[in-house]
Amino acid sequence: VFRLFAEGGIGIRECDEITAPDVAARCIPSALNPGLSLTKYMKRMKLSFTSTVPSLIIKRGMLEVIPDIKAEDDGEDDGYGRSSHNHESLIMTDGCGLISREALDEVYSRYTYNFVQRCILLGKSNAIRHSAASSCPFSSFQGRIGGIKGMFVVDDSLNGVKIQCRHSQLKYDVPMTKKFAIPPYESDDDDALYNTVEIKEWDIPPPHHAYLSQNTIQLLEERGVQKEFFLSLAKKEIDELNSARKDYELLMTKYKARKYYHRDTLCLFEDDVFMRMLHARVNLNEPVMIRYINDFISDELKRYREKSKFPVIESMYLRMLPDHTGLLESNEVFVALGDESAQYSVERLGSVVAMRLPSYFTEDLRKYNNVISKADLIQRCPDKGKFFSGIVAGIVFSTRGAMSEAEMMSGGDFDGDKAWCCWNEVIVKSVQECPGQNAQSCPTVPDPFGERKMVHSKPEWTNLITNYTMHHRHDKKCLGKLVYDNFHTCYRSRRSVLLLTIFAHFYFAGKHSK
Repeated sequence: VFRLFAEGGIGIRECDEITAPDVAARCIPSALNPGLSLTKYMKRMKLSFTSTVPSLIIKRGMLEVIPDIKAEDDGEDDGYGRSSHNHESLIMTDGCGLISREALDEVYSRYTYNFVQRCILLGKSNAIRHSAASSCPFSSFQGRIGGIKGMFVVDDSLNGVKIQCRHSQLKYDVPMTKKFAIPPYESDDDDALYNTVEIKEWDIPPPHHAYLSQNTIQLLEERGVQKEFFLSLAKKEIDELNSARKDYELLMTKYKARKYYHRDTLCLFEDDVFMRMLHARVNLNEPVMIRYINDFISDELKRYREKSKFPVIESMYLRMLPDHTGLLESNEVFVALGDESAQYSVERLGSVVAMRLPSYFTEDLRKYNNVISKADLIQRCPDKGKFFSGIVAGIVFSTRGAMSEAEMMSGGDFDGDKAWCCWNEVIVKSVQECPGQNAQSCPTVPDPFGERKMVHSKPEWTNLITNYTMHHRHDKKCLGKLVYDNFHTCYRSRRSVLLLTIFAHFYFAGKHSK
């Protein structure tokens, strides 16, 4: 994505002219971050251009920087309490901090106000149905505070308006965070640009089930799930789509699940003609209604046929969170679903399988046979158990052991990654332990810009940015060709016979859908 700035010209007064390097230096203070390489600089700069909604402006004393929980620490301190060795896999809380209940309510209150004001400014006020809430209904969010990025999870043991940031969340320094260095950087700068809690996404309990994909099916089949199970799901979806032509409730359920899944509840706009027609109970044989139904079913069949994205009822996409308390043993997980019926099902079964998306290797699919309930954790330690009692939705992994569970899932972390979590009894019981010889390792990709230091003066800055951009455009083209070639190679392999069978099911169903 290119961000182009007009530094001067028509419509810009001479006193308002500003250069692109000056804008960049405002986003990432060059004086406080002298050692950034070009690669890291570009990655950090992207944070300034993510779509967020501002909320609480932090004052002095509200923010603390605390150490990460680690498997081991064999490096020297860098002045912030961080290890000088680059062992991301040893960091058990990578990218996840804590926030008090009072602070979370303040953040949510300011967020909702600013969100509504933004919608009014954009002319979307008629589409918003929002009532002020005295407390936040969610337990975590993904966001940023200046150079701090990642997840923030509520911890009811914290008092007052308090936010605790982990060292792994600090991507670059601003005046507010630099004061935590040793020696501290003294500054009276309370710039709202750096001190505002910006919300990227709230962890809303998933209202619908999750979906399979071609990649998920291949991994599950490789780990022991029989092809008959997937074919039965495909047949069930075809039958339900045919039945939906004459069933308002079924049609509405499927349409909502596809169209409104994973959206902020404040972002639902009532400009969907098909949804209004369904709510109004327009005759299903009315010509316009038939066209909408045919289009929707056709799109669904195409999605199933081309991507194998059909639902598994006992599954959800959940945010991956670390256990900040240390209560969970290395083989235990805690799952919060925000739905009493689903919560009972997963705790009754006592096992789940999970994988971060995307996953590439068979060992990326993890099986957990010890799902611990909230009541058991509170009984172990009432004070530490408060952390789990406050979580509305998410899958919490142990911070014990030799490596982070997120790291074991395709090299993930806890700064906002989600996992496909499934407690379907057939899938869970079918998934076998992954043989050790199947373990894969990815070679390190050389980075020609990894050692080049960032230069902030205009001519050198412009040249570095241009060279970096052109290099990665070329890399993206090569990667796209590689993926395309391997995709067709994959479809000629034994592992993809099942996907071709599913493709055939939905292809022939699609031909007769109208």
